Formats: sequence, structure tokens, C-alpha cells
Amino acid sequence: MVNFDVYFELVIEELEELWKGVARLDVLQPPSRQTFMLRTMLMWTIHDFLGYGLVFGCQHQGYKTCPPCGSSIGFRWSKELGKVVFEGSRQWLRRYHPYKTHPNATHFIGAKELWMKPYTTTGANTLRWAQRTKKWVAWGNVLGSRGCPSKETGLKCQFALFKLPY
Repeated sequence: MVNFDVYFELVIEELEELWKGVARLDVLQPPSRQTFMLRTMLMWTIHDFLGYGLVFGCQHQGYKTCPPCGSSIGFRWSKELGKVVFEGSRQWLRRYHPYKTHPNATHFIGAKELWMKPYTTTGANTLRWAQRTKKWVAWGNVLGSRGCPSKETGLKCQFALFKLPY
């Protein structure tokens, strides 16, 4: 796995400096109020799914590839298709949606999907899971081997942007 943290070190340094504030000049204001403190923060990043997996250290193929769902996603190996398939996408619908309760609702996976939406992971859980995986590797274990926490959570490392103060 490629460690993208090295590439983000300079970005993180600049983001930390901009979070503290940088004196700037506003030429449209009167001379007595031209200087102000410019503060910025990174609100979000946009990636395709492969880039998301590589940059954020989460799985992007195989089992447990839904970062918000983590280990609560429904999946199975399909012999017919020869790949992992994810079932239960209708669990995100409201409780009495027609696709859940209609007589033809069994056409998708052969049964009605009456369960509720899965538990969505939080930032605190993501950090805790990343620390577990980091300790696992620090103890001399191989990432992805039997018993590795990343197999349970889908998270391989802690992303560098988590070091930012906000």
C-alpha cells in the first residue's frame, strides 16, 4: 500500500498556518482597516472511489468497501458472477417504502429486506479503528494477515488530514 501521508505533509503545514491566520491586505477598505487576518480550513475533498481508498487508507475492493457502513454492510461471494456482491441496499429506504413491502420485494435477493439502515461510522470510530490497525502493525504483524483489525473494519491506516486541529 502506498503511503500518501508523505505527499500531504506540506499541505498540512500550510493548512495549519492558514488555520492560525495570516495577515492580508484589503485594498477596498479605508487605510486604517486594510489589514485583516485571513483564516481558512479544508472542508472536504473529492475523489473517485479508487483514489478515496488509496488516499484515506480504507478498502476499495473486496469485502467491507463501504467506508460509512464499515462492518455493517451486507455482502456475499457470488459464484454466478465470480465476485463480491453487496446486498441490502434497500435498507437505506424508509421503513414502509413500497420496495420493502411490495409483494415483489423478494425479487432482489429472494427475501424481503425489512431491516433498518446500518450503523454509520463516526470520525471517532474511524480514529479508534486506525489506531488499532497501527498497533497491530507495530507489534510486527503483517497488514491484511489473519486477525488484522483492517479485515473487520475496512480501515488500513489513519489519514494524515486527521492531524489538523479542526
